[in-house]
Amino acid sequence: MGFSLNKAKAAKEEILKSFIPLELNEGNVQAIFNRCLATVESTEIVSVSPFPTITGYSAIGNKIVDFDEGELLAHKRSMEYLFGQLQIVHKGAFRCKHKLEDFFTDYCGKQWTDDQKYIMEFIYLSITPQIWLMRPFSQRDDDTTSIKDDIRPTLSPKDPDFPAWWEAHKGEWED
Repeated sequence: MGFSLNKAKAAKEEILKSFIPLELNEGNVQAIFNRCLATVESTEIVSVSPFPTITGYSAIGNKIVDFDEGELLAHKRSMEYLFGQLQIVHKGAFRCKHKLEDFFTDYCGKQWTDDQKYIMEFIYLSITPQIWLMRPFSQRDDDTTSIKDDIRPTLSPKDPDFPAWWEAHKGEWED
């Protein structure tokens, strides 16, 4: 029995279709952000700002980012998985007021980044209508009043408890 290139290609495609849990870190956030940015080939563009003028922020200096809708939809589950590693999700603090600082801390109580650039990329992705994990911020109190209340808490693949947790929860993430 010989090696079949078609079988190998089909197996690789099947692996790529399955969900891969990611660790909440700068590299993973930046990779998804960059993949989702609109390009000249983008046919459907989604423009967002976590600090919209409609909630009281000034248009001056308010950065709007354009994303590719198809890429956002393709990365929605990965973003949900990353968002599930936030401490606020593990605490069930869905309808509370959240400051920007609340998005720096993972479920272990550690800062997953100290660079606001990655927090902003994470938040820009999280407020898109295609992913919609949280509401934009309001200028009045400089906070967001809620995050989506059906976000499932997740664990980092590097967590020692991950293998047992994943065995119990992988069906929620795999098709």
